[in-house]
Amino acid sequence: MKKPIEIHICRDEEEAWDTIWKWSWFSRETWIAKYWEKTRNALQPLFPLFSELGIRSILDCSCG
Repeated sequence: MKKPIEIHICRDEEEAWDTIWKWSWFSRETWIAKYWEKTRNALQPLFPLFSELGIRSILDCSCG
């Protein structure tokens, strides 16, 4: 018998962001090993521009 799917709806925006943060650190090692190399290579030509514009971080939403 299959286990039923459990769904949790966060009670507020803070809890939602906390969930996202915990998941991102849980999956970070897998992401770096399997996906970051390809993304980094694609972004490599833009890194100098990011530095010039003072951009210190990028939110990568390409994995899902």
